[in-house]
Amino acid sequence: MRADETVTLQVANAKLTVDAAISPNGQWMALAMPGKPEGEASVEVIPVDGGYLFGDSLPAAAGLGQATAVAYTPGGTLVMQSREPARLMMR
Repeated sequence: MRADETVTLQVANAKLTVDAAISPNGQWMALAMPGKPEGEASVEVIPVDGGYLFGDSLPAAAGLGQATAVAYTPGGTLVMQSREPARLMMR
């Protein structure tokens, strides 16, 4: 994917997505969704290649709390910020 290219992905069950980040290799997108029901992961990671199937994702942090922001480091580590409890988590 080029920097000037626009890609649209359909994401099922992405309730109240407030932030998204693309991995440095361009293959993954992390979504922060504090609107997910309690007990469900509020950060999900999905492939950008269009192979996403409704309901398929990798929960990045079950039990993280309400994730409000996501980012990737240049090395590809996913950084997640949550509130209630307020903390940063890296994966």
